[in-house]
Amino acid sequence: MELEAQSAERATAYLFRMSADDKARLKAEAAAADMTVQQLFELKLLGAPKPRVRMGRPPKRDQDEELPIAG
Repeated sequence: MELEAQSAERATAYLFRMSADDKARLKAEAAAADMTVQQLFELKLLGAPKPRVRMGRPPKRDQDEELPIAG
């Protein structure tokens, strides 16, 4: 799934308040299921989680060369 398509699918947010204990419980439940809290909410409230998209640096290519810092 492309990032733009995912962004369009998740264009709105719903904010609600909870206790710190409830937040910790949700994080623990999500971690035990190898999910994000977002995915746990989607599963419990909407019936199925969306795939996780990890953001970060692109993988290192073979031709990339690390050069020492001159100083």
